[in-house]
Amino acid sequence: MKRYLSWQLATIVIMALVLGFISMPYSLQSKILPSESEFLKNTYINLGLDLQGGTQLDYKVDLRNVGDADKESIVEGVKEVISKRENSLPIKILAAKIRRFLIVLKIPSCLT
Repeated sequence: MKRYLSWQLATIVIMALVLGFISMPYSLQSKILPSESEFLKNTYINLGLDLQGGTQLDYKVDLRNVGDADKESIVEGVKEVISKRENSLPIKILAAKIRRFLIVLKIPSCLT
């Protein structure tokens, strides 16, 4: 039983090291293991917004208790408030998708 667990642990550690090495930028890879491998040059992991340190904010406007005539003006007011806050902060919003009653903001990391 202990032998089986030690093999599992060794396999997990080896796989973590290999995948960690592959996920490094090529400049660091070449310092650790100098080679001219095309595989290492062309392989990279595309990190999503959350793994890069950014965030996505989803604002859903709740209009259940609002009359039909006021819905569009309320959504426009929410858009104005968000844009004023966005412009006052030292951050850049990557994308702002505005659907009928849903506003999605994608904000990158402030460290980059």
